[in-house]
Amino acid sequence: MKCAECLRDLQDVAKADNSNLYLCGLCHEKERVHWKILLSTDMEEQAFLANTLRVIERAELSRPKDYGRTPRTQG
Repeated sequence: MKCAECLRDLQDVAKADNSNLYLCGLCHEKERVHWKILLSTDMEEQAFLANTLRVIERAELSRPKDYGRTPRTQG
């Protein structure tokens, strides 16, 4: 099944809470941390969560470009 965010066809895609979107593990975690930052009133917590978000984004960038993508056929 495809992730609605990164459009990769992955095994760990699951339905997001209170949504009709299906997200992979990394995209789900990124979305969750992003909302926690927006809803938090504590600046220290926001800074910690922002660092966490950067780590998640780096992990996403470290995926091979074709990871979860359907191979293109030459015709």
